[in-house]
Amino acid sequence: MVQFIERKLFEKSTHHREELSRLEAASKEQPLGDRVVVLGETPQLKFMNTILQDIDTSAEDFIFYFDRLAALIVEQWVSQAEATRAECSLTICSGRSTTCNSQQRQSRPLKDTSIKG
Repeated sequence: MVQFIERKLFEKSTHHREELSRLEAASKEQPLGDRVVVLGETPQLKFMNTILQDIDTSAEDFIFYFDRLAALIVEQWVSQAEATRAECSLTICSGRSTTCNSQQRQSRPLKDTSIKG
């Protein structure tokens, strides 16, 4: 039974990787929108991308590097965001909410952030 489950998970993983490759190939033919910001190809991002795509990466390492990559994307997004004079509400994944008052600043639309790799 364990071998059956392992084989099915491996097949699902292989199928998922093939779909990602097809999606990547299709996306190269279409230009990115003007709201998309591509993170630069730094050694850190290249390393994390390699770890995340390695089929032999342990679950703990995958979660660690995925969380780190998510933090970099959020950091990039936040660096582009400018708070408005109105109150803002922030809901964290745990469901807790906090309210903050920010000083008046110019507001601009936020851009989507993705990685290149």
